[in-house]
Order: sequence, then structure tokens, then C-alpha cells
Amino acid sequence: MRKRIAASLLAVVTLGSTLGLTLSAPMANASVTAWASYTQQPTAHAKAVYSYQWYSRNDNHGGFHIYGTLYDLLSGDTNNAKFKIKVEGYAWTTYAVKNTSATIPNLVWYDGAGIITTDATTQTCEGKPLLDTCSQQVWYNPYH
Repeated sequence: MRKRIAASLLAVVTLGSTLGLTLSAPMANASVTAWASYTQQPTAHAKAVYSYQWYSRNDNHGGFHIYGTLYDLLSGDTNNAKFKIKVEGYAWTTYAVKNTSATIPNLVWYDGAGIITTDATTQTCEGKPLLDTCSQQVWYNPYH
């Protein structure tokens, strides 16, 4: 039985090659997307400048790849700048910087339990002692 299936597959591949067809594994709607850049600046004190891209489901779990720089633009005050990121199924992760700039880690964010990650959200905030002033949440989805 196995030999018959293998012979059938070989015949299909050979026929496909003869006809000029390309056979490939099924892919998600989005392959690796091009790098895009974005800037979030909720106040005159905090700013995040970053680049991002999505992977196909065959690479890095269809993850959201992001890197950039977070700036606290007003030194000498008690406030800091925060960058938050959330991937579906997980809590927010926050990076903070005070009176300087810091790198947003060059990481691929994904849900390890899933085949593909379908959304991610980012937000930049000015961290105040009692209440943060934040930008609108930016939602990323490679399918919309």
C-alpha cells in the first residue's frame, strides 16, 4: 500500500513539474510581511519609535517581530516613559525608562501554544507617580 501511495505521489509531482505547476505546503494568508515603522508619542515627555513585521505560520509561530527605541524626552522630572506590548493570550509586558532612552528588545512575540499569532497590541505611556498618560492602543493584525 505504501509503495502504491509513493508511486502515485511521484506521478503527481512529475506530472506537475512537466506542466510547470508549483507544489507547496499550504500557507496562511500572510507570509513574512515587510518591515514597517511606527511612532507613538502620547505626550511631550514620552516617545517610542519602532519597526515591526509579521512572520508566516511556518516561521516563528507566525509571530510579531518588533524592535526600536523608547525615549523619556524630559530629564530631571519624576516621570518615566513606558512601552507596553501584548500578544493574544498573554498579559501586557512593560518596558520603562527614566531620564534617558532605552532599546525596545529585538524580540519575536508569539503564542507558543498556537500555530499562528493573529494579533498584537502596543501602547506608549508617560509614567506618572499616580496615573499614566497613554497613547491610544495600536492593534496589529496581519490579516486585516
